Amino acid sequence: MKRYSYMLLLALLFLGLLVPVMYANRVREHELAKQTRVAEMKDASCTLVSKGSNISVNTRSEAEAKVNAASGKTPGKESPPKPAPQQQPSKETAATQTPAASGEATVVGIAVIGRDGELLYGPAEVKVAKENTWGITALGALDATGLPYTISTRYTDFVDSIAGQRNRGQAGWMYSVNGEIPAVAAAKKPVKQGDKVVWWYSKSIDQTPPSWEQLVKHR
Repeated sequence: MKRYSYMLLLALLFLGLLVPVMYANRVREHELAKQTRVAEMKDASCTLVSKGSNISVNTRSEAEAKVNAASGKTPGKESPPKPAPQQQPSKETAATQTPAASGEATVVGIAVIGRDGELLYGPAEVKVAKENTWGITALGALDATGLPYTISTRYTDFVDSIAGQRNRGQAGWMYSVNGEIPAVAAAKKPVKQGDKVVWWYSKSIDQTPPSWEQLVKHR
């Protein structure tokens, strides 16, 4: 009986030593398996990232190749910039270019028609210089005729009289440039080479400006 008890005690002691060892081995195996799975997942991620990068690079390279092919460029070489074509002035531009740009006076045609339709000046050409009191403007052209005139003290740059003929009521002095009546004062209306300026004493604001061609014809 004692012998069996002794053997049972040894068996229990052996089991008591064996169980912790087996448990430690199982824990170690579990940790190794876990580390292996983590390493495999990292490798898979790196592989996917690498493939994704290669796809992006290849896609960008293919897009650049298509753009270069469409534009006729060779990869790795930049096409030299083409010089901008020099624009030659047209005949019309050369003809209408004002000599004032080169320091000379601007030649314009001018005619002045009085209250009763009489010609007070022209039609003739005058030289309008930049140094003129009113510059190269419609009022500067009137000043170049040498006719006496006065400027209104009430309205800025408004012609009040020419050759002693003064504005009265709705009647008064008006001007046109190339047959058109500008919407600004004569001192603010620039003129260029070859323009035709007509000053006339209008009996009403609805009166049309005299034609330059008719003035020349009946001069």
